[in-house]
Amino acid sequence: MDSVVKAFLGFATDTATRISNSNFSESVIQACKEDAAAEGYQCQVELVRPSDRQRPTYGTLTLTYPFRIPLLSFETRETVTEDIL
Repeated sequence: MDSVVKAFLGFATDTATRISNSNFSESVIQACKEDAAAEGYQCQVELVRPSDRQRPTYGTLTLTYPFRIPLLSFETRETVTEDIL
């Protein structure tokens, strides 16, 4: 597996864990989004709060990054989704 892909997947897993460990803190989510942007990634977080709870209990992290091969003028986007439990 390419080292760029490994770093991308590792970042997604670490970010989901970080959000989970913070009990879905808005400040941590914002910091994670800023960290993702600094790495060139786009980060979306969707949280789910059951109607009988005051706080979210789970969510989904979607991380996207552009994959480019300039020599071939090729560009695509890669996406990974992680559950936040």
